Amino acid sequence: MDPQHVVEHIAKARNCSTELARAIVTDCLSALHEGAVKEGIGISMWAAYFAFGDLAAYHLGGLFAEAGKFETGELLETYQRLDPSMERFRTIVERWEYEAARARESES
Repeated sequence: MDPQHVVEHIAKARNCSTELARAIVTDCLSALHEGAVKEGIGISMWAAYFAFGDLAAYHLGGLFAEAGKFETGELLETYQRLDPSMERFRTIVERWEYEAARARESES
């Protein structure tokens, strides 16, 4: 896999701009991440299956399965070293956690 050209490959295959391909992939990953934060990781598999189809769910499950083969610390270390400035996005997760807590409170 050539990480530098993944988006370009998707854009060419789908006849769209790299900016549009990047935005769509980011929106999809964001939706799955939000579901996992608010309702647990399993909801991401369900969402991938019903929103994007069985092949997308298969690939997402494959990522989870591959991640499960390694020590959690290795994946976390790679994530943290990749770009430490990504921590600035933490406020997104904090908002989702807040929304989930509020939803649980309203259900009680």
